[in-house]
Amino acid sequence: MIDIINFLGPKVVFLIIFLLALIIFLFILIIARKKLSKKADFKQSYISKEVNLIKELENLKVSKKSPEAILEELNYIAREIFSSVFKLNKSMDYSEIVSYFKENKKFKLTSFCQKMIETLYSGEKTSKKKIEEIINGLESIINDIYPETRKIKEKIQPEQINELPDVAKINLMDEE
Repeated sequence: MIDIINFLGPKVVFLIIFLLALIIFLFILIIARKKLSKKADFKQSYISKEVNLIKELENLKVSKKSPEAILEELNYIAREIFSSVFKLNKSMDYSEIVSYFKENKKFKLTSFCQKMIETLYSGEKTSKKKIEEIINGLESIINDIYPETRKIKEKIQPEQINELPDVAKINLMDEE
């Protein structure tokens, strides 16, 4: 009987140590998986925001709405971007936004806001050409703020943009 206990003793200790190491390893894997899934969720929401911005601008480019209605939508989109990216109050006047961007040396944004001021408050009838310039300016700003939008637009055809789901499943990691 004593021979069996002496024989199994080291093997049982080894087995217990092995099981503890296995449990610790599994615990580390679970924590790593949770962290990676949080990063993936963040990346997915970031891509979703970019895709929605692309969809909105593309819809405005082909919209049959009046230039004034399109201008109001552009105003809303621009203020949303300024609010989320630069933490500016959505109700700020464009003149205040221009001052903020001048102080922070954001010249492209300053120029865009000045065009918005001219177009919104000039009292003149807004032309389709002027709207296209503003859309292109906002698109350029979005490309600067969200560089992934260029990759998204390169991977899809223009007619596919409106078919994209709100949360795009586009693999942006593979570089060609």
